Amino acid sequence: MQISQINAEEYNKVTRPTFDNAYEAMLDFAKECNRMIKHTQLSIVDVLPEEDIKTCQQIADERGIHLKIRHFSN
Repeated sequence: MQISQINAEEYNKVTRPTFDNAYEAMLDFAKECNRMIKHTQLSIVDVLPEEDIKTCQQIADERGIHLKIRHFSN
């Protein structure tokens, strides 16, 4: 699952979700998937600032989920 951003406000700017509380729901869904699926992962692209990457890593770690950092390509 693409986590995209470090918080709901930034996530909503980038993804423009249709539903309220989409960021929190996505993280809850990822946590639930991790209980049922052996290898669940969240992903981000490497164009995020280093501090944001660290925050995303912390978000993943708090949920026991692997964070994949993908290389951005045009």
